[in-house]
Amino acid sequence: MMAPARLLFLLSCLFSTLGATVTEPNKLYQRRAYQNAVNMGGFLYLEGGEKSYYLDSGEKETVNGEPFALDSDGWGSNTRFLPLNKRWKPAEIEYQTIPFISGQKTVILASLWIGGNTLYRWGGELTGDRTYEKNDKHFLTLNPSTSTGDGNWQAYTGEDKFNATGNGATTSCDGVGYVFGGISWSGTSPSITSDAKESQSGMFMFNTSTKAWRKSTSDLNIPGATHRSGNAVCLSGFLDYSLVALLGGTVRNSQTQRSFSKLTFFDPIADRWRTQTTQNFPSERDSACAVGVRSKYGTYEIYLYGGMDKSGTAYSDIYVLSLPLFRWFKVTPPNTPKRQLHSCVLAGQRQMVSYGGLDAKYSTDAWKSSDPWANTLGIFDLNTLQWKDEFDPDLGEYEMPDEIKKAYDAGGLGNVIWDDEENKSIFMSNYLGTNTTNATNNTDSSGSGNQSDNSSSGTPAGAIAGGVVGGVVGLAIIGIAAWFFLRRRNQGREQVGEVEGSTELPKELYGGPPVPRTPSRSAKSPAPPSYVAQPSYNPNETYYELHDTGVASELASDTVGSPQQSTFASTSPRSYSRSPGSAL
Repeated sequence: MMAPARLLFLLSCLFSTLGATVTEPNKLYQRRAYQNAVNMGGFLYLEGGEKSYYLDSGEKETVNGEPFALDSDGWGSNTRFLPLNKRWKPAEIEYQTIPFISGQKTVILASLWIGGNTLYRWGGELTGDRTYEKNDKHFLTLNPSTSTGDGNWQAYTGEDKFNATGNGATTSCDGVGYVFGGISWSGTSPSITSDAKESQSGMFMFNTSTKAWRKSTSDLNIPGATHRSGNAVCLSGFLDYSLVALLGGTVRNSQTQRSFSKLTFFDPIADRWRTQTTQNFPSERDSACAVGVRSKYGTYEIYLYGGMDKSGTAYSDIYVLSLPLFRWFKVTPPNTPKRQLHSCVLAGQRQMVSYGGLDAKYSTDAWKSSDPWANTLGIFDLNTLQWKDEFDPDLGEYEMPDEIKKAYDAGGLGNVIWDDEENKSIFMSNYLGTNTTNATNNTDSSGSGNQSDNSSSGTPAGAIAGGVVGGVVGLAIIGIAAWFFLRRRNQGREQVGEVEGSTELPKELYGGPPVPRTPSRSAKSPAPPSYVAQPSYNPNETYYELHDTGVASELASDTVGSPQQSTFASTSPRSYSRSPGSAL
């Protein structure tokens, strides 16, 4: 009879392999692209996309004796995931799988948003000539187990206010899902009957807490009215809520790629786009991937990898944009492969995990080539700026690369070309300095240090009197500055419409009690999303992969959504002063 301990061990091995798949040897370097990836609760979820029908041997793959179609469900109708709390090598991984539900389809270029412990999948495009049928599902939720990562997809049953898009610049910040631009047609939503691919303008927002939708069409001359194939990145730690940066991509109505000479970012509370000049910027591109990470010095670095220029040439470079320096640094290590139509996530505090991608323009040759990375997974150490052959969750915290730190130490901030004083105020507010001693001194010099009670300290009476007068004047200046700052922020808030009859800000906005205010003039506007300050990085918390990829331009038409469609019309047109800088 088998010993109980041995029986329990075998049973545990059995259950641990249920739902697990190991990549077949002839498919280890098979190309994948057009997918999305997200780091949620310590697991890497890989959703949608396409895979090559060519095997590593160069032969075509068959399914049940029939040739595998490139536009079929490449994952076998499931979502795959990997743990990010343990070490693994790309060639040795075992994917865990979550099956799709009835009516759920494999899509490309979908929006993945995180709200609490829920993953939302909205939109995306069906491939080839496939279109949605009446009862198909395009808006779904997943509530995975925090310990095992598995779960069940469910159809979202709440309000779906706008026609879903694919190929927009998408991310989620502070529990709010964002997607800018994209394409809508009968392959993105069952509610659309037209097969014509129409560009959508504006920023779509979905609050995962209140389930409220909003769309902003403010200042569209700045980012470009129609957009595809760019990246959206959360800029946290500068205000009490995250700004949303738009990187690269193509303006569809002109088929021109956006320049990196200015960082374009959206303020969801003020409901406006702004720009800030950058230096040493990379060339135009779309279909890249990007991740963002905050350093202990109060800087924020955005890592941009790969992409494709307008001629269809893929890039192999890696650039870093450091804020508030607003300077790009090229940090490409040797043997970095060309890559476009790939996904990236920040994982393990200081590693960028890249998944999928092609090394050339969408073509048979691009799909037929073998990927140099096993399972199309690459691991980049943000501290050493080197590719690694293993993911390690215990590498430690992120440290600003030496080349970037030296630029700050050399007084690089003095060379920033600020577009306006408000930009400077936003991005310099929490900068601590790259010199640890100076940063500590700056913190301690806030006036909260201990004062001696010894009356025989020998301080001259004149100096004490002068100090009192100076202190009073200083307090007066601080009071005036505080009043001006709060007045400016309140003005920004009042520009955003509220629910009719609302007289206070949502309690979640800054994490404190409701703030009374006078109802806005545009009282019928939908309520703005609620925001909370984003905490420092925690590998056990949920983070979005900060990514969006793109379809080759010839796969989409240049038709722009009709302004007469009430579904996409701004519910409360408002007039704002334009942000500095011309349209890119």
